[in-house]
Amino acid sequence: MMENWTPHLCMKSIYELPFSEFWEKGFRILFCDLDNTVSAFDKPLPVDDFLDWVENRKKEGWKIYILSNNGEERVEKFCTEAKLTGVSKLYKPLPFRTGHIVQKLGVSPSQIVFIGDQVFTDVWLANQLGFLSVLVDPVAKGDLLKTKINRKLEGFLRKDFLYGKNKSW
Repeated sequence: MMENWTPHLCMKSIYELPFSEFWEKGFRILFCDLDNTVSAFDKPLPVDDFLDWVENRKKEGWKIYILSNNGEERVEKFCTEAKLTGVSKLYKPLPFRTGHIVQKLGVSPSQIVFIGDQVFTDVWLANQLGFLSVLVDPVAKGDLLKTKINRKLEGFLRKDFLYGKNKSW
């Protein structure tokens, strides 16, 4: 059961990830959670560092998608500014919508890196679907109430995660 919630890789932020290693292993798609993964939950637009990150990943050949449980307006506004495709109301960790996205893209789950800041939504979803699951620390201290509850619970798991590794990938 713990395997469901253990990320393959745990890092402080998206800016520390070993993208050249991922590429060498055949990964080509980045699915990124939005709130507190790539942007603070209360910031409607991407910061310049993230826009630079997107530009650099695209130059390297990555396809990047924002997958969020947040509403359509929030995701669309952010993705328009970042020039990314986004999907809202994903209902993570339920796998049906994300599985449908993978089918539409015509790619193998083994080509996808899923980056998120929550164990019980992002990591669990990624592990269910066979993606490489990457857990990062939240970019903001604050959270919505429902996320605060999840963070308390996931704290018991996070204390055992090692930055730079967990499961083999």
